[in-house]
Amino acid sequence: MPIKTLGLDVALKTGWAYFRPGIDETPVCGKINLDKGGGPKAMRCQRMLAFAAAMLTDLGRDNLYVVIEGSKGFTRGMYTVSVQNKLRGCVEAACGLSVPIVEIAPQTLKKFAAGHGHAEKADMVKAARRRWDYDGRDDDEADALAACMYGQHLGEAGIRQKIAKG
Repeated sequence: MPIKTLGLDVALKTGWAYFRPGIDETPVCGKINLDKGGGPKAMRCQRMLAFAAAMLTDLGRDNLYVVIEGSKGFTRGMYTVSVQNKLRGCVEAACGLSVPIVEIAPQTLKKFAAGHGHAEKADMVKAARRRWDYDGRDDDEADALAACMYGQHLGEAGIRQKIAKG
């Protein structure tokens, strides 16, 4: 049975993409701005939790795998990494024990999509257009699409093996 994958590029502006073989002809992509609506910074986590829970409900938890671009190797500031870790925690809370999550190193994702581990944002968008007929211009969506399709590439056995390795 084919697996469903939800790819996430977790940040304040989170890119997302999902693919359900046999249901979707092509992957579906989008973006959510967690700062939209204002309020205290804690609202970001509430928005991410609500967003993730809604996506999981809409996609159905059966045979669904979430693939997240990790922060390992990020060269950005500590604040950015801290925010991303908190938002990833919200996704983990929404998934609970029923939806497995696999984290991909940014360099692995770039190598999978663009052919080398040092691809720039524009390279990732170009790769998404070339490989998966992505018609947008957003690097967050392109990264999420690459994560989604990486999960499809690995398949269920590959994802479970990555999860087991930690």
